[in-house]
Amino acid sequence: MLREKQKDVQVYKEDPEIVDIAKPVGKWTKMVMMGNGLMKRFAQLIHNEGGQKGFWELFVKAQASTQAEPKSKILITGPNGSGKTSLIRSLSGLLPPVSGNIRYCGKDIYDDPKSYIPSMVYIGHKNAYKDSLTVAQNIEFWAGIRNTRELIMAAVCCLQLQSVLNIRYGELSAGWKRRVALARLLISNANVWLIDEPFCNLDSATCELVLNLISIRSEQNGIVIITGHSSTEQLCDFTTIDIRDFNRLLV
Repeated sequence: MLREKQKDVQVYKEDPEIVDIAKPVGKWTKMVMMGNGLMKRFAQLIHNEGGQKGFWELFVKAQASTQAEPKSKILITGPNGSGKTSLIRSLSGLLPPVSGNIRYCGKDIYDDPKSYIPSMVYIGHKNAYKDSLTVAQNIEFWAGIRNTRELIMAAVCCLQLQSVLNIRYGELSAGWKRRVALARLLISNANVWLIDEPFCNLDSATCELVLNLISIRSEQNGIVIITGHSSTEQLCDFTTIDIRDFNRLLV
């Protein structure tokens, strides 16, 4: 029935030139990162010093700074309204701090965004997909922006999206919408992943899948920074930054 409703939607067809990259090779989760050697294996660095916007204000008053080195997995925790989203938006280049700076490879990301943005992918609460387009069309749009169409099929297979490719994004459940949105991580070919509450609306199996992808990205000299309300057993290997700890420094 659903397919009958979708007759006016362009049916997604696999590109024979890129389908080979999606064939299982060894551990399935590694095929995107290893495919065609497209993932850059070089050490890069985010270094921020005392910004003054939301969470950054805590760094200033505590006279503290922090850095994320290659292979870092960082979890920013805290209750609603505590500044987690402000922090990760600042790291993404969307919310300039009032003072202080955020440096990537030694350069301030707001002074030189062109050298930073291609190396970073940010996924916020809003999934940034258009409801009227199919899943495939949305993914193709983002891959076109990044010029990484060769990674589409690998991303589709990794996140097991084959069954929803020809469905309009607006017709998906909240869980599927989030799952599809996370495909941007894989088609971005980015060294730095910034994800605001990545596991929101996901079932346990999909959460485990995403955790595997995060681990592989960090193992290959990547930097992954996520937000969440609290640490869990599944996130025990993340470095945790609790905003409330910085609040205590201000007392």
